[in-house]
Amino acid sequence: MLEPLKNLIEEADSMNQFRCGNNYFLDDVWDFHGYFHTTKTSKYYFRLDFSVWNSLPKMKETIKRCMVESLNLDAWATVVSKLSGLKRLRGFLAIYRPEITSFREMTKETLVEYLKYVLVSTHPQKGTLLSPGTIITDVLALKFLLIRGAFHGWDVPENTYDVEEVYQQWIFQNERIKRYSNPRNRKRFLPDKELVHKIIECAIKDPDILASTSIIVASQLGL
Repeated sequence: MLEPLKNLIEEADSMNQFRCGNNYFLDDVWDFHGYFHTTKTSKYYFRLDFSVWNSLPKMKETIKRCMVESLNLDAWATVVSKLSGLKRLRGFLAIYRPEITSFREMTKETLVEYLKYVLVSTHPQKGTLLSPGTIITDVLALKFLLIRGAFHGWDVPENTYDVEEVYQQWIFQNERIKRYSNPRNRKRFLPDKELVHKIIECAIKDPDILASTSIIVASQLGL
């Protein structure tokens, strides 16, 4: 299990001295390898790489601030997925909005364009549409940045009232996303009959009647 991350970010008087893991805020890569008790051994898993944003320094700084915020609020896997999700935005800007150099320049119309872009994006290897789970992860990373950025006064639009409305209309009301988000549509796997009978047989012999009952009910429902 990963340790809490709030102590990994050390405040400092200067941004040059703002330590993030084994590096500093201004570095292109923040390495947190060695900070966690985990079975994962890949050193790359514990790196946050911002170099893809080098040509957009204002956006890069805002993203770093967003990652500091996420480090203090989220599990490590969530931090990694947010940074990964924002990389898709970089691809969109390079192709469709190269004139944008700051998150403050993003309008409601640009946000809608980006969400529509993600919804029709395809997997680079498979050529199929991105999964609903990937879409949600990617677009929510930008939503987090915009809303938290407005709260903290980062270089983002001050008025983010439209953000929730745009996401509701284009993401959460999208049919693919709605089907994915509905718990009734999730696949459930039932154990084979022999295993079920064995569980029930053992449960009946259990002197704790409540525990026995819960095991039997769960096995019949496929829980």
